[in-house]
Amino acid sequence: IVSKLGIPALSVGGIMRCAIEEGTALGLVCREVMENDGLVPDDVVAGLIRDRIARKDCDRGFVMDGFPRTVEQAQMFDDVLAYTHERVTRIVVLEAPEDVLERRVAGRWIHKSSGRAYHAVTAPPSSLPPGASPTTLNMLDDATGEPLTRRLDDVEATLRRRLRGYK
Repeated sequence: IVSKLGIPALSVGGIMRCAIEEGTALGLVCREVMENDGLVPDDVVAGLIRDRIARKDCDRGFVMDGFPRTVEQAQMFDDVLAYTHERVTRIVVLEAPEDVLERRVAGRWIHKSSGRAYHAVTAPPSSLPPGASPTTLNMLDDATGEPLTRRLDDVEATLRRRLRGYK
């Protein structure tokens, strides 16, 4: 969809990580909440999305991944879209069993500077020996050999809280 339409794919997590890296006021709020294993409040998320979709690359539209997930978030998203004179034109809902989501989150590692993603079970880097538990010593980027990291929000407790909030 993104390549066919020439529009960006946006995810709440990606927008948050970018705001944290840029040191924006909302990014600092996100960092504090995430470091304490909390969920970033919807009004902060809405502000982050509003700021992101106001950028030039979203002039022709965008694909929003992972937001909204609740009725309250949908209402907030409508307000955000009204601010930029956008509207929702299509919705795709993907559902997965909670245990599958937990396994995905538990195994996810990233190369921070490139954004390359790995998974300890399904897409491990070549540095992870077969049968070994993933650590910062054996989870290395295939291209650079640099250590991979876990995202601040990739902890099972945070995922469980998110899932409870979506029900």
